[in-house]
Amino acid sequence: GREVTPVLRELARRGASSNHAYSLNGYTVQSRFHLFTGSVANLRGPTSLIDDFQANGYEVAYFSAQDESFGDGEYDIGFSRADVAYDARQDRGLRYTTFTTPGSLAVPFGVLRTRIAEFLAARRGDRPLFLYVNFHDTHFPYHHDLVQPLVAATALPQGDIAPGRRDALWSTYANTAANVDRAIGEVLGDVSRAVGAEPGIVVTADHGESLYDEGFLGHGYALNDEQTRIPLVVANLPMRIREPFG
Repeated sequence: GREVTPVLRELARRGASSNHAYSLNGYTVQSRFHLFTGSVANLRGPTSLIDDFQANGYEVAYFSAQDESFGDGEYDIGFSRADVAYDARQDRGLRYTTFTTPGSLAVPFGVLRTRIAEFLAARRGDRPLFLYVNFHDTHFPYHHDLVQPLVAATALPQGDIAPGRRDALWSTYANTAANVDRAIGEVLGDVSRAVGAEPGIVVTADHGESLYDEGFLGHGYALNDEQTRIPLVVANLPMRIREPFG
């Protein structure tokens, strides 16, 4: 009975959205590459959206809550070529994860919003802006201490995550998604105030997540709806979505 993603729902109401959008790979590194190059088979060459926007006079700012060095160099999208390039490595002391691998280094949504706000306050604004923001909080263990109880009062502790606790896990996941939805709205508000106009917006994801659907927890291991179906919401852009959308 509580709205999990009111920000995305409002964007979809005044823009466009798809119930049949899919990642072509349920794994972050490859999916990130597909998003930025539009090429599944790496036929485009060594450029990406980063280069496209720069070639058209845009300032490119890339803000990611994860470690963007994670993954094979074959799937490089040019993170270091962005005019402003921020990822979780720059705030290791503020990480919310305890795991040590690059694929698990992550900072919370609040840290990301703060770094974006600092950038917006300092930028000159003499070029149009392409801003990429990657939130990470809805990954395992699906909760951290900065997540507020927006749609669920309690969270399932990491040690209690098990197939028999799927309902509690789903509630925990939905609550974290609600926090990310709020953070998206806050970032969009910051951008609108900084540039003096409503930005064009595309919200999507690199993969879905199995929460013990078909007995599996996680992503990147099955070509099913849970692991490949993603949100796609567009606002303030003359974009037509043909379904199914990849």
